[in-house]
Parts: sequence; structure tokens; C-alpha cells
Amino acid sequence: MNSENVASTNEQVNYYESLSPEEKQKFDADTKHYWDVEAPETLRQNKAAAEREWSERRLTFAWMNSPDNGMADFGGYQWVCLEDPQTPCRRIIRFSLPGGGQLRAIETFVAHRHSKLCNDSKYRCDSVDQVWEPINLPGFGHVEAHLQVTAETDGHLHRYHGSAQTTYPNEMSAAAVVFDHGTPQIVANRAARILELSTTPENFYALLDGIDRCAFCRHPLRDEVSKLVAVGPDCAKLYNLPHTLEAASKRLALRKKLLAEMAGAL
Repeated sequence: MNSENVASTNEQVNYYESLSPEEKQKFDADTKHYWDVEAPETLRQNKAAAEREWSERRLTFAWMNSPDNGMADFGGYQWVCLEDPQTPCRRIIRFSLPGGGQLRAIETFVAHRHSKLCNDSKYRCDSVDQVWEPINLPGFGHVEAHLQVTAETDGHLHRYHGSAQTTYPNEMSAAAVVFDHGTPQIVANRAARILELSTTPENFYALLDGIDRCAFCRHPLRDEVSKLVAVGPDCAKLYNLPHTLEAASKRLALRKKLLAEMAGAL
């Protein structure tokens, strides 16, 4: 947690402690009503509006957290095990799909120059930030990544194009994969599930796709450990990923389990 978040949290605590018992009771009731009623209803309306738009445009979509699975929606995917690049680039991450095939998530990072507040004074700084493309949809915020799926769906190999989209950042938000017209629903379902599962470091590592080439840079994998973990030594160091025989054994066991479970469920 950065210093700005800590300061904001302290202010909230101080405000709450300054309330009378009756005011605290009302504050708690209002907060519970917001989380139990208002925020979920806003999210439901945003999802419904997006689904109507996608259906009218005959797009194929799937929510990363299914609206029917009883899970709270707090956004889509966040690869917490990866730090943002330090220089502008296009980052491509390749995942294996259950049933065969590959999902490519393509992110763009650019240099930004902006102001920050520090000790009550602003200063200029440079940073590398991810590009989020705005979406002209009620309640929806931006495209976080472009997606490309290569998979066999009818006895032939096909390539499908889409994107990972999220609602406006809020207390409750949602994310979906949205593919071009004609994409089979099972492709969207599998892509959504892969992105949802890949938010934990263990699953992310297990689902990377690579046998002879690195899942990040696509350079040839020359040593046995790299082939087993699907990542070359340079990319493993860059993204702080384990690159040992022990890590490879754990990865292969979890990978087999996850892909088998997904293939059976989808």
C-alpha cells in the first residue's frame, strides 16, 4: 500500500472514530445497504447494457466471473505476479487452452509524463503505463488487452480475435472477453476461464503455453528446464518466475490438473 492510500485510510478511520454511537450505527447501516443493494444493482445494470449491445452486434462474449456463479465481482484479471515493464513495449503472454490451442493476451505500454503530489508539492515524473482503450458503451470503461485465440473447433484450425474489457473502475466492477461475430461460444468460455484462473501466480505459471518457444518472447527454448517451465531464463528473470526443476515438476502437475478440470467443465 502506497503512502497516499495509507493517508486516505487513516482519514477514514479518524472520521469513523469521531462519530457518536448513533452516527456509527447509521453509518454502518448505510454502508451495508450500499454493498448489499446499490453497488450490485449498478453492476447488474452495467452488465445488462453491455450484453444488449454485444448481442445486437452479434458478438460472442463471456464474463470472467460468471454472473450466475455466486461470486462477487471485483474486476476481471490482474496478473499480480508480473510487474509493469520499465520501458514502452507491447507485451504478449501466451496461455494454453483446454481442449488444445493457444490464447494470446496482447497489452500495450507507453511512456507517460504526469504530475504527482508529494509533501504538499507537485512534481513531474515519467512512468510507463498500460494503454486502456476507451469503449463507447454505457457503464463500460476500456479494453485492457487484445486477445487472439488459435484453436481447432470443427476439425480445422481457426484464429479468432477479441478483447478483454472491463467496466469503469469502481467498488464493484466486472470483466468480459468479447470476440468477433462468428466465434464459437466455447472459445469465449475457455478464454474467459483461462484469464480468470491466471490471476494467481501458481495458475498463471502453470497455464503458460510453450514447448519449444518461450511463452513471452517466443525465442527458442534450448535447455530442458526452460522447455518444462515454458519460459526462457531471461524472461524468467525479467518477470521473477521460478526456473528450476522443482518448479517445473509443480507446474506440470498443476497444469495437468487445471486443463483437465476445464476441459471437463466447458
